[in-house]
Amino acid sequence: MSGRGRTGALLLEVLLALAIMVPAGLAILALVGQSGDTLIAARERMIAADLANSAMAKIEAGVETIETLDGPVKPWEGEGAAGFADAPPPDQEWELQIESEPSPFAGLVRVSVVAIKNTGGTARRLASCHRLVRLGRSGDGRATEWPAGGTR
Repeated sequence: MSGRGRTGALLLEVLLALAIMVPAGLAILALVGQSGDTLIAARERMIAADLANSAMAKIEAGVETIETLDGPVKPWEGEGAAGFADAPPPDQEWELQIESEPSPFAGLVRVSVVAIKNTGGTARRLASCHRLVRLGRSGDGRATEWPAGGTR
């Protein structure tokens, strides 16, 4: 085979290798981009679930009322007000929708907490929490301790 024939075969091999490697590389890059989006979505769902469960725990403990928690999420304020690593960033719009309705069980109210993220004019419901809670008789939305087996 002459030198010109080898050069042509080598060029053909290089073009064939590029034709195989370029689409494979692009497919790998697309997968990396999709996994980043999936990671962000999972983190948002985790934050939403934490917000909904924290609000429900505050209502159950009687620390907060339904009325004070319903609406935009307030920044966390506590000891060492640095916050948590997974706290919602202050520039993102998180909202809680909290509703209560009577339940068929005496003295219990069905409380529903929905965590919503507002981005670019779109509200996305990312997590919800539903529980039966014993609220105070005064109707102030606070959970209270009632004597076992009885009413106040």
